Amino acid sequence: MSIDKCIEDAMLKLTPQKFGNQSNTEVLQENCEIYAWPQHWPSADCGTGECSNLAITTSTTVVIIGPEQDACIYHNSQFAYKIEDTDGIFWACLDQREMPGREEFERERKHCL
Repeated sequence: MSIDKCIEDAMLKLTPQKFGNQSNTEVLQENCEIYAWPQHWPSADCGTGECSNLAITTSTTVVIIGPEQDACIYHNSQFAYKIEDTDGIFWACLDQREMPGREEFERERKHCL
């Protein structure tokens, strides 16, 4: 899946923008923030949680933030997880360009609550 395919997929997963008590039926790309960068992983699963051989691997991480501040995370061009409510942990990971895999992200959130 290319970055364009990640964007196309995220447009279906993100929450449409709300206007008062009405909402759009679709998410428009121009209302989203899109980030992509190379990220190093200690194994070939690239944060997807799939079993793999141990090897340092570099893959592209794509983060797409929707108009209602939910976000879709893609590792190695595969959908990894959706964050319903972006918070300080999410923004810190994004700022550092080190977006963890889903399980690691959820552990970190629980640890900080």
